[in-house]
Amino acid sequence: MEKCTYTPQNGETEILLRRYNDAFAICGVAVIVFSLWDILKMFVGFFLGEETFDKIIAETLSTIEIPEEVSAETVRLVVWAVMIGVILILSAMVFLFHLYIGLNAFREGRGIRKKKSKTYLVLAALVLVFSGALMVSSVVIFFGQENHGGVRLASLLLEFTSFFNYAYLMYSAYKIHCLKRGAL
Repeated sequence: MEKCTYTPQNGETEILLRRYNDAFAICGVAVIVFSLWDILKMFVGFFLGEETFDKIIAETLSTIEIPEEVSAETVRLVVWAVMIGVILILSAMVFLFHLYIGLNAFREGRGIRKKKSKTYLVLAALVLVFSGALMVSSVVIFFGQENHGGVRLASLLLEFTSFFNYAYLMYSAYKIHCLKRGAL
């Protein structure tokens, strides 16, 4: 009986390219998921943090002069509505920004992206730098306080994870670029 040996149809470059494309797509999805965490963290901070909406509105109302013909409750309601509107607009902007980066990375990784612009990679690099600075400041704040708390630790771990996700996204983009340049 003749011995049969397996020879792969794909070379090492194609296998690595597929691996990094998959990683690129997964990192793109993770960018979108982490944007939801950023939005949730913002809402928790405003509604359950030390500087809650109620304190901010009380301070705002104490600094402005309210005419006698307008009730304080009406002004309070308007200030609440404006602040909620601002928070919702900020949330939408944060989500759309991360959605742009994440969807482009996902589509590029799956090979279904039509435009060849690399703007999303520039934005991802900027977010990586910003995330690194935020991570360093979070570590300093975390270890500088006596009461660490479970929420602060979870937030710190998610900041680390988000940073490393962006780092791996950029690394995958670099490896894909190198593999394609070397293969062509």
